[in-house]
Amino acid sequence: MLSFRVLLFLSLLLGVYAFPTRHDPTHTDDSSQAIKEVTSTLTTTKWARCIIPQTVSLPLNQTKPSLPTPANGLTLKHLAIGRGTQNYTCTGTDKTTAPTQIGAVATLFDGSCLAAQQKTDAQRALSSVVGVVKMIPLQPLQLAAWLLNRVFFWGAEEKNLVIGRHYFLADGTPLFEFGRGGDEDDWVLAKKDASGTPFVVNANAGDDAPWLKLVKTDGRGIQEIYRVYTAGGNAPSTCEGQKEFFEVEYAAEYWFYG
Repeated sequence: MLSFRVLLFLSLLLGVYAFPTRHDPTHTDDSSQAIKEVTSTLTTTKWARCIIPQTVSLPLNQTKPSLPTPANGLTLKHLAIGRGTQNYTCTGTDKTTAPTQIGAVATLFDGSCLAAQQKTDAQRALSSVVGVVKMIPLQPLQLAAWLLNRVFFWGAEEKNLVIGRHYFLADGTPLFEFGRGGDEDDWVLAKKDASGTPFVVNANAGDDAPWLKLVKTDGRGIQEIYRVYTAGGNAPSTCEGQKEFFEVEYAAEYWFYG
């Protein structure tokens, strides 16, 4: 029998069927198949702060060009599912120009247990979750995380599902910071070091933000960040029909090394 916590998540996932089918960001399976995979995962998984097995590795060879490997001596400290918006502006009068990115805002959900409980194909489970999470409105997703924390983890700070947040400073510098449920001292200002386009092409490939490697410019505890398995986030090719400021929803995996 499904537990209450699984039913709570499924009540949110059912809303996905009201939307047009979206392909998984890394596979040709459709959304309903991805939901089945996530449902199966949720029935057996712990929820937060698991030890990530060494068998889980970055998909560095799945983009062109390949993303650089983490620097020697670094270890994986956090694995998160980010859900939020990439933010853009169209300020000129020429609507044929491309939108300019001005930042992003995202909530970071703990992805460690999704990776830890998978015996053979953790990366597929994680990427399937990203595709589904992108289709769930952010506020219900945050509410579900909050409810699960209260119902199952009351008084256990180490088990919070929301482990951090991501946003940009006024000068355009990306910031990642970890709070309750994560290492409270970990935060990092970063800059882009490399980007790549995934080899696998799907029906929505043009909608997905590129994969990135970022490196620390300031902070504590984190040296390098990877954004992989993105779903959504890319702006339209031109400013035609766009507001002066607009957002594009996205989800992605974030790997934090320190």
